[in-house]
Amino acid sequence: MVSFRAHELEILACDFNKYQEQILTASIDKTIKIWDLRNLKVPINILLGHRYPVRKAKFSPHLANIVVSGSYDMNVNVWDLNDMVKPLVLSHKEHTEFVVSLDFNLFNEKMIATTSWDGRVLVWNWNEPQPKC
Repeated sequence: MVSFRAHELEILACDFNKYQEQILTASIDKTIKIWDLRNLKVPINILLGHRYPVRKAKFSPHLANIVVSGSYDMNVNVWDLNDMVKPLVLSHKEHTEFVVSLDFNLFNEKMIATTSWDGRVLVWNWNEPQPKC
């Protein structure tokens, strides 16, 4: 068993990257941290862009460099870890309440489903900002 201090505040989500030896953590501190499993002393990337706690974050099952996150700021963010200067690809603002869950479609690499306290499920392609609802 391995234990490490990922955030100073509560962690709400974690996910493994199936292509690289990485894990992500998402916290009420509004950050997503990417960790190399071979060296857990410092994160290899910190994603900043949510205004409230990050409730859910996942690596894409199709693309090793793509992460999607949902937050209590009602936004769903798509991140490209290959872009160190501007990793935020898209901030999807269609939900009207806290985003609490998200998942990738295993058959369509760009399709994501998100859920919220607004009672809606949005199914959309992250390269097309408008949801299919």
